[in-house]
Amino acid sequence: MNAGSRALLFTVFEFLNKGISFLLIPVLTRYLTPQDYGVIATFLVFASFFAVFIGLSGHGAISTNYFRISKKRLAKYVSNVIFILFLSFSVMLLLVFLFSQQIQNKFGLPIEWQFATVLVALSQFVTLINLTLWVIEKKPINYGLYQTSQTLLFASISLFTVIALEMNWVGHLTSLLLATTSFALISMLFLYKRGYLKLSVRKLYIKDFLMFSIPMVPHQLGDWLRTQGDKLLIVTFAGTAATGIFSVGQQLALVMLILIVSLNKALYPSLFQVISKRPSFDDKKGVVKKSYQIAFGITVLGILGFFLTPLIFPYLLGERFQVASIVTQLIIIAMVFEAYYYLVVNYIFYVKKTRVLARITFSIAVFHILLSYVLIGVIGLDYQSIAYSMVLSSVTQFIFVWWYSNKVYPMPWNPLRWSRNVK
Repeated sequence: MNAGSRALLFTVFEFLNKGISFLLIPVLTRYLTPQDYGVIATFLVFASFFAVFIGLSGHGAISTNYFRISKKRLAKYVSNVIFILFLSFSVMLLLVFLFSQQIQNKFGLPIEWQFATVLVALSQFVTLINLTLWVIEKKPINYGLYQTSQTLLFASISLFTVIALEMNWVGHLTSLLLATTSFALISMLFLYKRGYLKLSVRKLYIKDFLMFSIPMVPHQLGDWLRTQGDKLLIVTFAGTAATGIFSVGQQLALVMLILIVSLNKALYPSLFQVISKRPSFDDKKGVVKKSYQIAFGITVLGILGFFLTPLIFPYLLGERFQVASIVTQLIIIAMVFEAYYYLVVNYIFYVKKTRVLARITFSIAVFHILLSYVLIGVIGLDYQSIAYSMVLSSVTQFIFVWWYSNKVYPMPWNPLRWSRNVK
């Protein structure tokens, strides 16, 4: 199966998977209040925060070593990654135990659900390792069927608990907890049956993993600050209901992310194969041409999404959430530049220059949070200000990451120089 076919399959499955979640929104926004969505958003903020320190970019370390070591050694490497995941999971549980009361008082998330955020974070990363291996193995059907099955389970339980049992946000989060933990256990079984679990703690593999992952923590934390952490500002200054409205608007805009993620999953294994074989200038030029073609397509889709949003919102959401339209439009713009970012960042991952990448992305994230704080906390603007800040930070991040990517792995990005056959 060639890269084009894989890209199509990944895209179809991503749209199917995210489409199921997308179809929940028109239903749930008619049964859940903005306050309910605010609690759900706060839960997801903390789950994604703990995922930064539990996951430690383990899937990324596995990806970069897949073509470098044998299957037997890779199995031991994966096992050591999972061993570290469970250690970091234990540390995060301890931190929640120590600070749970403060979190509840500040952000309103009940203590028992704080512990659930840690379990969800661990479960999602175990499944992510399983899915990542299917991506690298170029098996989009396995990947898609598995991920969609998990989403169907989550959606079914959510609809039953929210509508039939009238459990509001508790029912929605219960469905998330049940679906993620169940599929994490199934993922462990799949990893074992596919020969990726060889229980053997090796200092060499742990060291390699930590050398890759520790510099990635600021990078991942920066991404969390830009995409999730800003919701804590809305909770603090504008309240839970405003957080719920913003999160719904953001969730609809992230439909753009479906295409971005699916394309990246389909293309980065092929990219790693090309650049690992001493590519010629023409090989590199071919990769760059494809990148520009994808960027053009993403841009067109972004423009369409921006102008169609106000037209379709009345049919999508309950009346209480209609004001989220401007949030969706602005975040669509930000997602276009996120797509550009994905087209250039994989070169940095390949050469394992993650330390500087982390500095760049974390600095951009701090800038985003500071700007958001000024707009919503000091000036007193509404939650829309977070979306404006996201656009500016996404543009800035893309520019700096593209510059550094070309520095550590030069590519012929300038079309005017293609005919000269020079980098």
